[in-house]
Amino acid sequence: MMQTAAANRSFTVSGIHRWYALGAVAGPYLFALAYTTLGFLSPGYSPVSE
Repeated sequence: MMQTAAANRSFTVSGIHRWYALGAVAGPYLFALAYTTLGFLSPGYSPVSE
């Protein structure tokens, strides 16, 4: 059976690329969590009246 060059390629991901991918996924969630938490901790801030 004959294999193509694309089938023989093994894709490896370096450690830094894994961290980039994790940051791309987790970053927006962490930002929203921090924004919400700091909003609750700010004195005089009301999301209803703002």
